[in-house]
Amino acid sequence: MIPQYLVDFDLSALPMVETDVLVIGSGIAGLFTAIKASEQQRVLMITKKSLLESNTRYAQGASLRLLLRMIHLLTTCRIHL
Repeated sequence: MIPQYLVDFDLSALPMVETDVLVIGSGIAGLFTAIKASEQQRVLMITKKSLLESNTRYAQGASLRLLLRMIHLLTTCRIHL
């Protein structure tokens, strides 16, 4: 029989979080989407590393000031789990 997953795990043992919007990635698009969606809905954001670690931060011509403002707004918003 072929295994269904690469790593064996029990789904019932994993924590469950309910959310209205799932944002994957902490680049400028992900941050903007999370901030706008959080005005009306519960948002869960998933990143590879940390909130500050994104390719947008390193991209040529990216607005660092806007990125830092969005990170500030996101980190000061209420978090509901």
